Formats: sequence, structure tokens, C-alpha cells
Amino acid sequence: MAALKDTRTDFVRALKMNAQHPPAFSFLGKEFWVDQRRKIVTLPDNPDYWKKEGGSWYVSNETPPACLFLSSVIGTTRYLSVSGFVTIVTRLCEGEPWRAASESGTANFLNLAVSEGVALPRRNLMLWATVAHELAAGREETNLHSILPTLITDHDALSLPENPRILFSEKLMSSGSVAFEGTDKEYENQLVRAIEVEQAERTTGFQDSSIESSPDARPDREFLSAYIRNHVFTRVASALGAPR
Repeated sequence: MAALKDTRTDFVRALKMNAQHPPAFSFLGKEFWVDQRRKIVTLPDNPDYWKKEGGSWYVSNETPPACLFLSSVIGTTRYLSVSGFVTIVTRLCEGEPWRAASESGTANFLNLAVSEGVALPRRNLMLWATVAHELAAGREETNLHSILPTLITDHDALSLPENPRILFSEKLMSSGSVAFEGTDKEYENQLVRAIEVEQAERTTGFQDSSIESSPDARPDREFLSAYIRNHVFTRVASALGAPR
């Protein structure tokens, strides 16, 4: 998606910006701010939450309001459903005039589809394949943060355990359990096998337990790209065909 590629460019530029105020960029007609130390996107909010050190802007986690503010994009209360992800993609494909979308959901979308991919580019395809797989399984209300491997927003990297506990700072901590404890490569292989089993079930009407993926196999990019087109962008195209 060209528009999402442009957004990645805007995000990377904001990460490097030496400004007099928190760096920002526009997405779906809304402004979002960039925490340069955590390398994530946040909602625009009270400038008093922000600090600048060593040329980098970041949100302080030293007050309860700032911790509560951060908790919308970091830690245990982040939320973006699969259907919410697809809604934002649809809004992006519709173009201007931009239709309304949840701002907190959009910030979480940007951290999944932009920030995460900038930090770990190999995750781009796996994110979209995960969305496609959940759609194919009818699990549209699944919180994407609950099923993906450990993300950069799972906990606050700037929180120090030895610091005194501040109200709402517990929201910025890891839940202590992750959906998938293996490596990215192991997650990729598990996801690809699940997709292969799902497609076999659609074709034959029963589960084929003989389907196996080599532990060392690299997911086929064309296979996954076609799967994403069939389940994500077919859904988007259908939504775009509906009256606005």
C-alpha cells in the first residue's frame, strides 16, 4: 500500500527530527506524536507529559496522568481488534475526505503496521498474515496484541522495576504471559502451518493431520501475499463498494 509506505517514511523522519516540540505526522487526517526514545506512535496530548533529553522527545512515566496516557499504546490495556484493523485499512484506501476512526485504535494500528515493521521489518508480512488468518477463522474481535509474539509495546522499556511504583504504572508492565513464547521464525512456521491446515479443511471438508511444515522452512512470500489479498483486501474491497 503506497499510502502506508508514505506513513512509514513520515514516521522514520519524525524519529530523526530535532524539534522544539514532540515530533508529529498526519495519518487519516489526524495528527499523531512520536516518542523518539521508545520509537512508538502516541496520541497527541498534554505537552507537559513530554521530556526532551539528548535531543530525543519521549513521554515521562513519572506521573499518574502520563502513565495512564501511555497505557493506551503500551502494556496490558492496548486494544485493537482484527475488525478494527481492517476498518482502518478501509479508511486509508477510501482516501479523502477521511472518515472517522478510533484515535486510540489508529495509534495502535500505527504501532503494529508501522513502528513494529520499522523496528523489525520481517514482521510486516506476518502481521498481515495473522490478520488474514483471524478473518478466515471468523475471529474478528480478537485483540491482535493478545496473539502476536512479543511486541515493542508489550511493556514500557523505560520503566525501571527498582523505581517507586506510581499509580497506573502497572498498566505499562507486561502481563507476565505472552501468546507465543517462541522466536519470530517459530511463529511464522506455526502460522503458515495453521493456514495450510485451514485451506485443506476448506478444500476437503475435514482436517488433514498429515500436513507438516519443516521447522526450518521459510514462509513462501507469494503464498502468504495471495492469502492476505484473498482475506484482507477482498474484505476491504467489499467495504469500499458499500455506500459511504
